[in-house]
Amino acid sequence: MFFEDLLEYSSVPEEYCDFAIEVLSDPVHYQTKNAGLFLYELYTSRDALSEDQAQRVLGTICRNYSDYENEELCLLASDFIVRIFDRETAIGAMENLSKAVKNTNQKAGLLVAVQAIAHGCGDPNALQRCGALTERLK
Repeated sequence: MFFEDLLEYSSVPEEYCDFAIEVLSDPVHYQTKNAGLFLYELYTSRDALSEDQAQRVLGTICRNYSDYENEELCLLASDFIVRIFDRETAIGAMENLSKAVKNTNQKAGLLVAVQAIAHGCGDPNALQRCGALTERLK
């Protein structure tokens, strides 16, 4: 299936979601330059993405993020979480991911995501958690 095919569906086909999860789970795939494009396409099709599919992608990212080395993939994975999930879920995911970062690309992805969460946020608790995450990632 090609990315353009998603535009024709009212919901993301399970086969496409399964393939994207495979790409995000398998080092042979996620170490390639354009692996993050699958996340981008799922994000742009977010209205067609089911809650179950979104949760499966989140779980896959959380299980594999510490092995991602590609800067683009790290940024897109973090951005996907921030844009798809509510603030509480996104901050919780960032907190969990921050405990296992191994390289600067992973840190950069999380820092950008944390800044996006904090920007315009009026919730003092969320801002405090974002501040603590920023300090942990420095």
